[in-house]
Amino acid sequence: MSNSTVTLTITQETFERLSQEAKVAHLRPDDLADELLRVHLQPTEHPYIVRRQGFRGGRPILRGSSLPVWLVIGMWKSGDSIDDILHAYPHIIPAAVYDAISYYFDHRAEIEEQIAENRIERVLAETGTAMDDKGVITLPTRW
Repeated sequence: MSNSTVTLTITQETFERLSQEAKVAHLRPDDLADELLRVHLQPTEHPYIVRRQGFRGGRPILRGSSLPVWLVIGMWKSGDSIDDILHAYPHIIPAAVYDAISYYFDHRAEIEEQIAENRIERVLAETGTAMDDKGVITLPTRW
């Protein structure tokens, strides 16, 4: 596959929206367009799961969101229903949650590792913070 460039014609409205999103992401519009097209066109057996280069370490997320698969699976394994997850993330469609569960069964070790990396006990230990009985997290005092 070559890295040659081509010209693509888009509407002014699309270009303006792309430019706004690129500014927020600190990217050039053409770089964002390239990334969006690569993500959208990426072949997958899980159509609602994508990996974005340079975003969340390239870990799988739900398409059209920044929601990581490990978080959805962590909620589901903790007893939250599909409806509970959809209520917590109303911008996510049911098919995406079901696809995340399907992805988990196909990539169990990967997702379990990501869940373990994000457990509160591990995060507290790595950051040197503490959590009290009420769930309030405090930073260490530095003198």
